[in-house]
Amino acid sequence: MQKLIMPFKRQMMLCGYKNSEYKRHWGYHHYGIDLSSIQGGVGKEHTVYASGSGEIVTVGPDNRVGNVIVVIYREVYNHKTGESRDLVARYMHLESIAVRAGQKISQGDVLGVEGKSGMGGWDYHLHLEFDTDTAYPCYSPQVAGGTILKKGTDSSVNPSDLLYVGEGQVVVDPTYNPAWLNSEDFTIPVLPKEAAVSRDEYEQLMALYLAAKDKAERYDRIAAITKD
Repeated sequence: MQKLIMPFKRQMMLCGYKNSEYKRHWGYHHYGIDLSSIQGGVGKEHTVYASGSGEIVTVGPDNRVGNVIVVIYREVYNHKTGESRDLVARYMHLESIAVRAGQKISQGDVLGVEGKSGMGGWDYHLHLEFDTDTAYPCYSPQVAGGTILKKGTDSSVNPSDLLYVGEGQVVVDPTYNPAWLNSEDFTIPVLPKEAAVSRDEYEQLMALYLAAKDKAERYDRIAAITKD
C-alpha cells in the first residue's frame, strides 16, 4: 500500500472532480482536478513531481491535451474508502517531460514542468486524473480523438480522495474560482511521516504482494479442479 502526495511543492487547486458548477459552465464533467503552481502567483518553482512509486506507461505530445504522462501506481490507498488498488494517473498540458516510457519512478521524482499545451490548456495548469482501468491506461473519459489518449468509459476516481500534502508541500487558498471546487479539495490531509516509502521498500512490498496474489490464484484454480 502507498499513499500519494500532491504534484507540486506549492499549488493552488483550481477545479474539482465532477464539480457541478464546472459542468454548468462548460457543459461536461471534469474527470480530474486542475491545479497550478503558476496561477495566482503561487510560486516560482513549477516542477511536477511523482505522487508515488510506479511505472511510466507512455509519454509524449497529444494533439488534444498537449504533453501528457501516463503512470501506473500500484496499491494506492484511498483515504476516503480505506481501500487500496492499482490506478492509472494521467498528467496533462505539461510544458516539458522529464521521463520516458517504461521508466520506474519513486515518490518525489521529477516528471516534468507545468505548462498550457494542448486544447484546454488555456492557461498554465496541470490536469491530473486517476482511473481504475489499468488494462487500458490511455483511455480517458475526459478526452476524445487524441493521438495518445483515446475516449474511454468512466472508471475514474476523485484525485482528492487519494492525495496527501507531503513534507515540504503547501496548498494555498484558492483565488481563482472557489465555486469550481468541492469540499474535499479544501481538506486534503497531511501525509503521515511513517507513510513515506522508498523505491527499495516499494519493490519489496510489490514482490510480496505479487507472490501472495499468485499463490491465491493458484489456490483458487486447485479448489476449482477439486470441486469439479
